[in-house]
Amino acid sequence: MFLNLLTGIGLSTAAGFRVFIPLLTMSVASYYGIISPPDNFEWIASSQAITILSIATISELIAYEIPWFNNIVNMISIPFATVAGILLTASFLTEVSPLHQWSLAIIAGGGTALATDVFSNTAQVAVTTATGGTANPILSLFESAITIIISMIVILAITLPIALIIIPFILMLFRSTVKSKRLKQG
Repeated sequence: MFLNLLTGIGLSTAAGFRVFIPLLTMSVASYYGIISPPDNFEWIASSQAITILSIATISELIAYEIPWFNNIVNMISIPFATVAGILLTASFLTEVSPLHQWSLAIIAGGGTALATDVFSNTAQVAVTTATGGTANPILSLFESAITIIISMIVILAITLPIALIIIPFILMLFRSTVKSKRLKQG
């Protein structure tokens, strides 16, 4: 459960920067079987979800690159990021009671996404004030890149424990095969 909570919080952090990138990352990872979508969240692994989230992600990325428009997007992103953080965290907390699932999702997931979004918005205001908005596209591009990196690291971290078990096993098989070939030759 702790790893699942951390996964939800990690994706919620990313949602605080960009709402749709972590949802799209989770959708693609679920679609290709990298992660298993939890019960009641199977819809996220559908091609329709990928299409809708891709369109939403591209729209969001473009909106953040328009200097005057990104301020409007920043204002309306707060409730969306918070809800995305709640849903992302809740989707990974399926092994606990619904009371604990949604309480943790609201407090940890929603709170993390909200805090990250407020931090991001504060940075945007500071950059707008300091540069008259000319540096906003650079900051937006940086935030988008950070969101992609965080989302991918979080998703890969889920599969890392499995890889840490499988890779040594494969190496042991390889070594024993090489050793047996050497013994047969020698």
